[in-house]
Amino acid sequence: PAVSAELKAWLFNAITESIPRALAAFHEQTIPAPTATITQLSDSEDSHASEHEEAPRKRPWKGDSATAGK
Repeated sequence: PAVSAELKAWLFNAITESIPRALAAFHEQTIPAPTATITQLSDSEDSHASEHEEAPRKRPWKGDSATAGK
């Protein structure tokens, strides 16, 4: 049992350490350009966030239409 526990721990460490490294190396080798798309995506998300922040200020007419109908 002690050997299998040690073996499991070693396998777990080997897997958890090597998989992220292998994935990083794989991404670096196969797709060199995603950093540009990632920054573009985050920029567009930022612009969407600012749009959502401005939206309530742009829509006071909902309250105005309610008072205008009365």
